Amino acid sequence: ELFPILKPTKHRSHQTQFLSNLEHIKFSGDDILQLETTWNAIGTAFSNTFGTFRTLPKYRDILHSDKNTIYDFLFPPKNSPFFPQAEATYFQLADALHTHLSKDK
Repeated sequence: ELFPILKPTKHRSHQTQFLSNLEHIKFSGDDILQLETTWNAIGTAFSNTFGTFRTLPKYRDILHSDKNTIYDFLFPPKNSPFFPQAEATYFQLADALHTHLSKDK
């Protein structure tokens, strides 16, 4: 089975779909509860973009995982021929997320 980040889209680009799924997310605090809420909302937006049950762990589950980075959750192994495509998609989505979270509120 494909890694979710490699799934094709039928209608819109992944970036456009991701931005649409991010519309309701606002980062408005610096406490752990706000960070957890925002992380989980971003994970949900990511999952909805790729039509998959879960792509990222819930915030509280990160420390209990054997995976160390976001790459471990989203990407095929680095020696996979699909790695460059997954990485390119990731960077597009990271740019969209950065733009969304840093725009004027």
